[in-house]
Amino acid sequence: MSTDEPDVPPTEFQPGDSLTGSAWPGILVTALPVATAVTVAGRVAKAHIEQRGATERTAIEQRGETQRAVIAAEVERERIRRPQLPPGDGDAA
Repeated sequence: MSTDEPDVPPTEFQPGDSLTGSAWPGILVTALPVATAVTVAGRVAKAHIEQRGATERTAIEQRGETQRAVIAAEVERERIRRPQLPPGDGDAA
């Protein structure tokens, strides 16, 4: 057993070699389609979330309009049921 050589697996990359001679080009070629797919998926998800938010806002607005219409109808029914007395008719004590 020699202490001159550390227990390191050999690599093809040697000091002084350029990056083009290393594994980086292969890694980048493999990673680029994955990064593109992730970006596209993120954009699709964002568009879906924005559309869902717009749909929910519309539904909430419609429910609010419906609720206001119901309240207005109740107020109108109450007004018809109890007509306002002319001024002075209800002041007799």
